[in-house]
Amino acid sequence: MATLVAFLNRFTWAGAADRSASTVDNRAQAATKPAAQPFLLRPFPGEEIYFVPKRLDNSRVVREADPAAAKQQIATFSGATVAAFLVILLLGLPQFYRTMAGFQVEKLKAEQDKLIQQKTELIVEEASLTRLERLSELAAAKNLVEPKPNSVVHLKNLHRRPDQAKKTDGPTGVVPAKEIAQ
Repeated sequence: MATLVAFLNRFTWAGAADRSASTVDNRAQAATKPAAQPFLLRPFPGEEIYFVPKRLDNSRVVREADPAAAKQQIATFSGATVAAFLVILLLGLPQFYRTMAGFQVEKLKAEQDKLIQQKTELIVEEASLTRLERLSELAAAKNLVEPKPNSVVHLKNLHRRPDQAKKTDGPTGVVPAKEIAQ
């Protein structure tokens, strides 16, 4: 089926097979007598060729095994699998890090709440321990009394060395044992 005209000739014109056999004669006649048959077209190249389909039976044909091709297929499949895994890993890695960061944030929030609770408990405990009534009860239980006004020694200029202290500054931080006992 070289051209549409040759295909249509099979169905429309009677004697298409005779015409295809005498194509060379028709060409010669068309060249010599153009007015004798005005409805004939100029012949197309390859118009006389007809392709007839032929059924082929390849059911008994068996492909020969090629071990090199099998190895190449395995290598190609393995490479494609590794490449796909790496692409999925690289695309999923940021999401994994975001998820882990979210867990870390929640863990830190829980720890902050726990520390705030502990701080509140410690403030309450400190307030209860430093209550003036409690301190006076502890002092009475241990026989502690308030010092007399003349038994208190005020230490001034503790950050200076004794040789740098002025004579009018008073004691320099060194108190004799006799003064403490009085």
